[in-house]
Amino acid sequence: MPQQDRMTVEITEAGLFKIETDGISQANHGAAEVLLRVMLDKAGGKPSRTLRPQANLAHALHAHAADGHTHEH
Repeated sequence: MPQQDRMTVEITEAGLFKIETDGISQANHGAAEVLLRVMLDKAGGKPSRTLRPQANLAHALHAHAADGHTHEH
């Protein structure tokens, strides 16, 4: 089972951020989203997302309409 609430951030030689996450608990999901949005805002550029083969699609492909929370794919 993947470790929950863990994000790994790598800055590649090309200067790109590579961020990998495993399961993020509901309690920390909002804070993780804010962190990623701030990082993307400060870094600039256009984000992209690649799902790992073992990713749980039900969790990865979701939206929360009430709070404006969405994931682009």
